[in-house]
Amino acid sequence: MPSTHLAQRLGVTIPTATRLEVSEAEDRITLATLRRAAEALGCELQYALVPKQSLTDTLEARASNLARRRMAAISHTMALEAQSTSPETVAVQTRALAENLLKGSRRTLWRET
Repeated sequence: MPSTHLAQRLGVTIPTATRLEVSEAEDRITLATLRRAAEALGCELQYALVPKQSLTDTLEARASNLARRRMAAISHTMALEAQSTSPETVAVQTRALAENLLKGSRRTLWRET
């Protein structure tokens, strides 16, 4: 739609419509302005946060991350006490811990940072 038509529909001047288009293209437009423009164009503004991966993948990644951090701390302490375990054993225990975290309350996955 040409800027002249957009300006007419929005009830603003052509330079104002052009600034709106530029701010939108540069990701600087406010939601309030975008909502007003949508209304003037007979549209409804809808915005959403769309995950980049599935919920299952997100939960599994979070559980694995927590398990690795917990196991790293435990492995470090055990090594200081001359009780270190093999990397293979640590990997198996890390996977088991991640699975247990997934089986438990999902809220526990987000309590730690």
